[in-house]
Amino acid sequence: MATENGHHLPFLDVFRAQDRGFKGFLTADELWHLYVELRSEHLSLQQVVASVEAVCAGDTCDPDEFLDCLKEMDRRYALVQDLRWEFCMLASNEETISESQVLFLMKAVHNELFSQKRWEHFISKRVKPGARGLTFDEIEVELCNIPDREFIEWEREMEEKARAEAARQEQEERKKRQIEDEKRRKEEEEKVRKLREEQRKQAAEARKRKETEEKKQRERDELARREKDEREKKEAEEKRLKEEQAEKEKQRREEQERLKREEESRLAVECAAEAERQQAEEAKKKQEEEERIKQEEQRKLEEEHRREEEAKQAEQLAEEAGKAEAAAAEEARQAAEEAAKAQTEEDKRKAKEREEALKKKQRKEKAKRINNNLQGAIKSRQIERLEPAVREAEESQKDNLEDLDDRKLQEARRVLEQLQTAKNLNNAIGQRKVEALDAAMKAVKHGGYEHELAKEMAEASHLLSKLKRLEQLKKEVLNLDSRTIAELKSYSKPPQAVHDVMISTFLILGHSEKETRKWQAIQALIGKTGKESLKRRVGECEPEKIKSETQARVEAILKQYDLQVISEASKGAAVFYVWVLGMVEESKASAK
Repeated sequence: MATENGHHLPFLDVFRAQDRGFKGFLTADELWHLYVELRSEHLSLQQVVASVEAVCAGDTCDPDEFLDCLKEMDRRYALVQDLRWEFCMLASNEETISESQVLFLMKAVHNELFSQKRWEHFISKRVKPGARGLTFDEIEVELCNIPDREFIEWEREMEEKARAEAARQEQEERKKRQIEDEKRRKEEEEKVRKLREEQRKQAAEARKRKETEEKKQRERDELARREKDEREKKEAEEKRLKEEQAEKEKQRREEQERLKREEESRLAVECAAEAERQQAEEAKKKQEEEERIKQEEQRKLEEEHRREEEAKQAEQLAEEAGKAEAAAAEEARQAAEEAAKAQTEEDKRKAKEREEALKKKQRKEKAKRINNNLQGAIKSRQIERLEPAVREAEESQKDNLEDLDDRKLQEARRVLEQLQTAKNLNNAIGQRKVEALDAAMKAVKHGGYEHELAKEMAEASHLLSKLKRLEQLKKEVLNLDSRTIAELKSYSKPPQAVHDVMISTFLILGHSEKETRKWQAIQALIGKTGKESLKRRVGECEPEKIKSETQARVEAILKQYDLQVISEASKGAAVFYVWVLGMVEESKASAK
């Protein structure tokens, strides 16, 4: 084995370099240090020992076994990396997993080569048998010890022999039982014969006792008859007295009922009168409120009409100024042409002066047009008119246009900013997102528009409180510890309140009621991990995606409970109960 195809094998040099004592073999500890140096990776010492046991003839590694041993250690290292990830997924923030989870993992890794006997042997030789959980260090070697097909076939052959031996012993036991049964049958027959003889003797004695007892019974019956007659007479007298007393009590109760009905009738009349009075007051208040709203709407319409008229007037003035501006520009152009054609200096000077006067007039008409455009845009309160008007005014301001109304420009900017802020606030209310609402409300406060947008701010503030409450409910679900989730999953037959809450939870998450009718199905859903985990799905659930029929069904299921009843049944279920009701409420609000 020193050469292969005429070439020296380099791994034997590595072997000899590690065999510093020239023993001709390497121990598990030496192999472990060598593997770390070669691969720069960490493999546990117990895995190295297991590799030696799997590949080598003894408890040390010879040169002939060295390459196979390295390959076995590489296989175990690669498998351990995958298994450690699977273990962490099952452990879910714990350092151990249950025996059932280990069994599941081992069956998944060993697949068709899984051996039940090896599993039972592994469990029986634990350092602490029966301990609650198993660490990864405790199971990593057994997970990597995948048996070969020869071992499985040998194990099955041994099981067949054991079953044959058990069948033979069972046959012998059956023969012994038959012999013993026959012996017991004969003994039972003898007992029955003796018992019948004894019964005949006892029957004769019983007849004598019966005759004596019958005589005594006749005497007792006669005495009982006389006592019965006396008792019936006494009971009849007592019944008569009770009936008389009951009749008197009945009359007394009837009188009380009559007085009570009269009192209730009087109170009903008074209550009806009070209700009519309150209804009249409420109707009056409602009428006054409707009249106030009507007057307010009329005032707004009149104000809007006035603004429209003012906007039209300003627009007309702007249009006139625009025409005057265009006319002045044309006249200035003609004056410039005349100056260019002038023959004398005097004619050129006069043409230039006329051109300058016309340009000045043009700028004045332009300022007048821009001012009227600003005025019309302000009165219209339309963003699409304000934006170009403000933009043109700002550009003209940079060109030092005379007669430009700076105060009107500031007013237009203020109105535009207010309208844009109001639009952003209404958009945020429509989006129903905490971040968008918070940013929009801060913009309103920063601009000082609380008074102008008081109604919208009140609506946004109310909505923000509801959304933050819903976020808090979601956080409470996401902050549930694994023990609380495990408590819900551990119920074999939960209280009906807990079952109904979890049905409602998974209805909200998109499952059908048929999928959640059986508790075992809910247990399976609670136990899912990764992207399908319950907490992750709660965090990703969006109220606007909940269907109206789901809302109605959840309300119908939970209407018979309150928070106190659910809390007494399960603290974990109470958190889901509050979250479900919050999601239904927000879903209905977003639909509106």
